[in-house]
Amino acid sequence: MGPDGVPVLSKPAKFIFVFRSIQNNYLTHDKLAQLVKKSNWVQEIVVYPPIEKGDTAVEFVLKENVAFSPYQPVEREGRLVLDLKPVAER
Repeated sequence: MGPDGVPVLSKPAKFIFVFRSIQNNYLTHDKLAQLVKKSNWVQEIVVYPPIEKGDTAVEFVLKENVAFSPYQPVEREGRLVLDLKPVAER
């Protein structure tokens, strides 16, 4: 859903996160490829070159439509978790 509540349809399903002012990250092509192999939902993860002032965009290309809920665990501050689950087609 978009911010206005209207469904956003894209084939393949995907979403992009933009992280602001990232100084360091531990993402490597090999590590991301390993994670994708283990995922039932994610087909590909694309990390774009840094934008201005350390902003980084990460694109998740999905195998099918999913519902997702992002949250930040209290015990691991600075970590982002995405819960993905199947959704019924309309």
